[in-house]
Amino acid sequence: MDWYNAFNPIEAALWAVVAITIAVRVPCANWQQRSGALIGSTAFVAFGGSDLLEIGRAGALPLWLWGLKIGCGCAILTARFTWLGWNQFRWRSREFLFGLACLIAVIFVIVVQRLIEPPASTASHRSTQAPQAIRGRGHVITAASASANSRTEACRRVGSLSRACSTTVFRPSDVVAPT
Repeated sequence: MDWYNAFNPIEAALWAVVAITIAVRVPCANWQQRSGALIGSTAFVAFGGSDLLEIGRAGALPLWLWGLKIGCGCAILTARFTWLGWNQFRWRSREFLFGLACLIAVIFVIVVQRLIEPPASTASHRSTQAPQAIRGRGHVITAASASANSRTEACRRVGSLSRACSTTVFRPSDVVAPT
């Protein structure tokens, strides 16, 4: 197990400790503060759960998981202002500006992750291993098509980010079984 996958369960446990601490130790004088503490605890548990869902993804998170993490961050910010009282909310408050900066950073990471495709595994011996299939956006394209036009159209459907479309020359003999 690599460090990334080893750290995620530890991080999830730490978020659970934060959630339990909020639920047990935060003084709540009224229903508004109890609601804020409950929202915060739930959001931290969900954020820890999202860390468990990251295991095995090597940092390449799908959009739904990013959405879950962003939603948890918004819920944590909501819990903060619910506990304080919404009359304390200011568009220029440190908490709100920090949350907004984090959201912008996450959107930047999502865009960069979508633009930079991880390098595809390459075959060490082309004569002994099957050629690489083109994968992208839910499609697997094999080299079984006979005409260059259909291969070009297939690459266009996958998107120009696929390294195999721009560097591999297909031959009718290069047939890859979809996995």
